[in-house]
Amino acid sequence: RQTKVNFEYFDFDTSKFINLVNRALVENNSDYTFYEVFSEEEEGSVGPKFVFLNLKQHRWLKSKYPQIFELYNETHWPEADELKEEK
Repeated sequence: RQTKVNFEYFDFDTSKFINLVNRALVENNSDYTFYEVFSEEEEGSVGPKFVFLNLKQHRWLKSKYPQIFELYNETHWPEADELKEEK
């Protein structure tokens, strides 16, 4: 007999978790960090989408394809430049 598990897979604050990981990466002088990318809502998709890039890759992508980094909600993810300035 199987017991049904009744919980949400994404029952945590994604923004706080990604921010924590990014801060740890900056504190450890990592060249890489997570960036949120815009994507149309797809059926069955849950939560925001992220890419793991270094600063040079992020700047190049943002200059060539700025629309993928446009956010249409009030969530603001600190970028690597902002996190390094805080440090």
